[in-house]
Amino acid sequence: MAWKGSKMQTERSYWQPLLVLYKLARLIKATCKRLYIRNRNPLHSLRIFYIRATRPHNLRIEASSKCQLHCSGCRTGDGSNKTGNVGWGHLRFKNLKELIDHNPGVKEIELSNWGEMFLNPDLLRIMQYGYEKKIRFTANNGTNFNNATEEIIEGLVKYRFHSFRVSIDGATNPTYQTFRRGGNLDRVSINIERVNHYKGVYHSRFPIMTWIFIVFAKP
Repeated sequence: MAWKGSKMQTERSYWQPLLVLYKLARLIKATCKRLYIRNRNPLHSLRIFYIRATRPHNLRIEASSKCQLHCSGCRTGDGSNKTGNVGWGHLRFKNLKELIDHNPGVKEIELSNWGEMFLNPDLLRIMQYGYEKKIRFTANNGTNFNNATEEIIEGLVKYRFHSFRVSIDGATNPTYQTFRRGGNLDRVSINIERVNHYKGVYHSRFPIMTWIFIVFAKP
Protein backbone atom coordinates (compact mmCIF):
# COMPACT_ATOMS: atom_id res chain seq x y z
CA MET A 1 0.00 0.00 0.00
CA ALA A 2 2.86 2.33 0.78
CA TRP A 3 4.28 1.68 -2.68
CA LYS A 4 0.94 2.44 -4.31
CA GLY A 5 0.65 5.64 -2.29
CA SER A 6 4.12 6.71 -3.39
CA LYS A 7 3.27 5.89 -7.00
CA MET A 8 0.09 7.93 -6.80
CA GLN A 9 2.02 10.86 -5.28
CA THR A 10 4.60 10.64 -8.09
CA GLU A 11 1.90 10.61 -10.73
CA ARG A 12 0.19 13.58 -9.08
CA SER A 13 3.49 15.52 -9.01
CA TYR A 14 4.06 14.66 -12.68
CA TRP A 15 0.66 15.91 -13.84
CA GLN A 16 0.45 19.01 -11.64
CA PRO A 17 2.70 21.30 -13.79
CA LEU A 18 0.83 20.18 -16.91
CA LEU A 19 -2.48 20.96 -15.24
CA VAL A 20 -1.27 24.46 -14.34
CA LEU A 21 -0.16 25.06 -17.94
CA TYR A 22 -3.48 23.77 -19.23
CA LYS A 23 -5.44 26.12 -16.97
CA LEU A 24 -3.21 29.06 -17.98
CA ALA A 25 -3.71 28.26 -21.67
CA ARG A 26 -7.49 28.18 -21.18
CA LEU A 27 -7.38 31.51 -19.35
CA ILE A 28 -5.36 33.13 -22.15
CA LYS A 29 -7.68 31.66 -24.78
CA ALA A 30 -10.82 32.88 -22.96
CA THR A 31 -9.36 36.35 -22.41
CA CYS A 32 -8.28 36.71 -26.02
CA LYS A 33 -11.68 35.47 -27.18
CA ARG A 34 -13.47 38.13 -25.10
CA LEU A 35 -11.12 40.82 -26.37
CA TYR A 36 -11.51 39.60 -29.97
CA ILE A 37 -15.30 39.75 -29.74
CA ARG A 38 -14.97 43.30 -28.48
CA ASN A 39 -12.29 44.46 -30.95
CA ARG A 40 -12.66 42.07 -33.93
CA ASN A 41 -8.89 42.13 -34.30
CA PRO A 42 -6.80 39.19 -32.96
CA LEU A 43 -3.47 41.07 -33.01
CA HIS A 44 -4.97 44.00 -31.16
CA SER A 45 -6.51 41.56 -28.68
CA LEU A 46 -3.13 39.96 -27.98
CA ARG A 47 -1.55 43.39 -27.56
CA ILE A 48 -4.18 44.39 -24.98
CA PHE A 49 -3.70 41.10 -23.12
CA TYR A 50 0.08 41.62 -23.03
CA ILE A 51 -0.29 45.18 -21.73
CA ARG A 52 -2.69 44.11 -18.98
CA ALA A 53 -0.46 41.21 -17.96
CA THR A 54 2.85 43.09 -17.83
CA ARG A 55 2.05 46.59 -16.59
CA PRO A 56 2.06 47.38 -12.85
CA HIS A 57 -1.02 47.32 -10.63
CA ASN A 58 0.42 49.04 -7.55
CA LEU A 59 2.62 52.14 -7.46
CA ARG A 60 4.35 54.36 -4.91
CA ILE A 61 4.59 58.00 -5.96
CA GLU A 62 5.82 60.89 -3.86
CA ALA A 63 2.91 63.35 -3.61
CA SER A 64 5.28 65.86 -2.04
CA SER A 65 8.95 65.61 -1.17
CA LYS A 66 8.63 68.77 0.95
CA CYS A 67 7.95 68.87 4.68
CA GLN A 68 7.26 71.77 7.03
CA LEU A 69 8.61 70.01 10.15
CA HIS A 70 12.20 69.48 11.25
CA CYS A 71 12.09 66.06 12.90
CA SER A 72 15.28 64.78 14.46
CA GLY A 73 17.28 62.49 12.18
CA CYS A 74 15.06 63.09 9.12
CA ARG A 75 16.87 63.95 5.89
CA THR A 76 13.84 65.87 4.65
CA GLY A 77 13.57 67.83 7.89
CA ASP A 78 17.25 68.83 7.95
CA GLY A 79 17.20 69.78 4.25
CA SER A 80 19.60 67.07 3.03
CA ASN A 81 17.13 65.76 0.46
CA LYS A 82 16.81 69.10 -1.29
CA THR A 83 20.05 68.56 -3.19
CA GLY A 84 19.93 64.74 -3.29
CA ASN A 85 18.06 62.23 -5.41
CA VAL A 86 14.73 62.88 -3.67
CA GLY A 87 14.62 66.60 -4.50
CA TRP A 88 12.17 69.23 -3.27
CA GLY A 89 8.79 69.61 -4.94
CA HIS A 90 5.24 68.38 -5.51
CA LEU A 91 3.57 65.85 -7.78
CA ARG A 92 1.59 67.75 -10.40
CA PHE A 93 -1.97 66.73 -11.19
CA LYS A 94 -1.37 66.69 -14.95
CA ASN A 95 1.55 64.26 -14.52
CA LEU A 96 -0.45 61.88 -12.35
CA LYS A 97 -3.42 62.06 -14.74
CA GLU A 98 -1.16 61.17 -17.66
CA LEU A 99 0.33 58.27 -15.71
CA ILE A 100 -3.10 56.86 -14.79
CA ASP A 101 -4.47 57.34 -18.32
CA HIS A 102 -1.53 55.47 -19.85
CA ASN A 103 -1.61 52.66 -17.27
CA PRO A 104 -5.22 51.46 -16.95
CA GLY A 105 -4.07 48.41 -14.97
CA VAL A 106 -3.00 50.51 -11.98
CA LYS A 107 -5.48 50.09 -9.13
CA GLU A 108 -3.58 51.28 -6.05
CA ILE A 109 -1.19 54.19 -5.48
CA GLU A 110 0.75 54.98 -2.29
CA LEU A 111 1.29 58.76 -2.07
CA SER A 112 3.62 59.14 0.93
CA ASN A 113 7.32 58.55 1.41
CA TRP A 114 9.87 61.25 2.28
CA GLY A 115 7.64 64.32 2.36
CA GLU A 116 4.28 65.51 3.67
CA MET A 117 1.44 64.66 1.28
CA PHE A 118 -0.89 67.38 2.58
CA LEU A 119 1.42 70.16 1.36
CA ASN A 120 0.64 69.32 -2.27
CA PRO A 121 -1.57 72.10 -3.73
CA ASP A 122 -3.03 69.66 -6.32
CA LEU A 123 -4.03 67.04 -3.75
CA LEU A 124 -7.78 67.66 -4.00
CA ARG A 125 -7.78 67.26 -7.79
CA ILE A 126 -5.60 64.16 -7.46
CA MET A 127 -8.04 62.55 -5.01
CA GLN A 128 -11.05 63.45 -7.16
CA TYR A 129 -9.53 62.02 -10.34
CA GLY A 130 -8.43 58.87 -8.52
CA TYR A 131 -11.97 58.42 -7.22
CA GLU A 132 -13.38 58.78 -10.74
CA LYS A 133 -10.88 56.20 -12.06
CA LYS A 134 -11.47 53.83 -9.12
CA ILE A 135 -7.88 54.13 -7.86
CA ARG A 136 -7.26 53.22 -4.23
CA PHE A 137 -5.05 55.91 -2.72
CA THR A 138 -3.09 55.33 0.49
CA ALA A 139 -0.54 57.25 2.55
CA ASN A 140 0.49 54.44 4.87
CA ASN A 141 4.14 55.39 4.96
CA GLY A 142 2.99 58.26 7.16
CA THR A 143 1.91 61.90 7.39
CA ASN A 144 2.20 64.49 10.14
CA PHE A 145 -1.28 65.90 9.31
CA ASN A 146 -0.46 69.36 10.64
CA ASN A 147 -1.54 71.35 7.61
CA ALA A 148 -4.77 70.35 5.89
CA THR A 149 -7.51 72.71 4.73
CA GLU A 150 -11.18 72.03 5.42
CA GLU A 151 -11.65 71.32 1.71
CA ILE A 152 -8.90 68.69 1.75
CA ILE A 153 -10.23 67.09 4.93
CA GLU A 154 -13.71 66.80 3.41
CA GLY A 155 -12.17 65.51 0.18
CA LEU A 156 -10.48 62.64 2.02
CA VAL A 157 -13.93 61.32 2.92
CA LYS A 158 -15.87 62.49 -0.13
CA TYR A 159 -13.44 60.87 -2.58
CA ARG A 160 -12.93 57.78 -0.38
CA PHE A 161 -9.20 58.08 0.21
CA HIS A 162 -8.55 54.56 1.49
CA SER A 163 -6.11 54.95 4.40
CA PHE A 164 -3.27 56.98 5.88
CA ARG A 165 -1.08 56.94 8.96
CA VAL A 166 -0.67 59.90 11.30
CA SER A 167 2.57 60.33 13.24
CA ILE A 168 1.69 61.44 16.79
CA ASP A 169 4.66 60.99 19.12
CA GLY A 170 3.24 62.26 22.39
CA ALA A 171 0.09 62.97 24.38
CA THR A 172 0.99 66.61 25.08
CA ASN A 173 2.46 69.31 22.86
CA PRO A 174 5.81 69.54 24.73
CA THR A 175 6.35 65.78 24.36
CA TYR A 176 5.11 65.75 20.76
CA GLN A 177 7.39 68.64 19.79
CA THR A 178 10.43 66.87 21.21
CA PHE A 179 10.59 64.94 17.95
CA ARG A 180 8.05 66.64 15.63
CA ARG A 181 9.80 69.99 15.72
CA GLY A 182 7.61 72.74 14.32
CA GLY A 183 4.44 70.67 14.69
CA ASN A 184 1.36 71.28 16.79
CA LEU A 185 -0.47 68.37 18.41
CA ASP A 186 -3.64 70.41 19.01
CA ARG A 187 -3.90 71.16 15.29
CA VAL A 188 -3.43 67.49 14.39
CA SER A 189 -6.15 66.50 16.87
CA ILE A 190 -8.58 69.00 15.35
CA ASN A 191 -7.86 67.69 11.85
CA ILE A 192 -8.56 64.12 12.98
CA GLU A 193 -11.83 65.23 14.59
CA ARG A 194 -12.86 66.96 11.35
CA VAL A 195 -12.20 63.78 9.34
CA ASN A 196 -14.41 61.82 11.73
CA HIS A 197 -17.08 64.51 11.42
CA TYR A 198 -17.20 64.12 7.64
CA LYS A 199 -17.24 60.34 7.95
CA GLY A 200 -20.53 60.79 9.75
CA VAL A 201 -21.81 63.23 7.14
CA TYR A 202 -20.98 60.90 4.22
CA HIS A 203 -21.71 57.68 6.14
CA SER A 204 -18.28 56.33 5.21
CA ARG A 205 -15.60 54.32 6.98
CA PHE A 206 -12.91 55.87 4.81
CA PRO A 207 -10.26 57.02 5.18
CA ILE A 208 -8.94 54.50 7.69
CA MET A 209 -6.56 56.40 10.01
CA THR A 210 -3.76 54.67 11.93
CA TRP A 211 -1.79 56.27 14.75
CA ILE A 212 2.02 55.93 14.58
CA PHE A 213 3.83 56.48 17.87
CA ILE A 214 7.60 56.47 18.41
CA VAL A 215 8.48 55.43 21.96
CA PHE A 216 11.35 57.40 23.47
CA ALA A 217 13.59 56.44 26.36
CA LYS A 218 13.01 58.39 29.54
CA PRO A 219 15.61 61.22 29.78
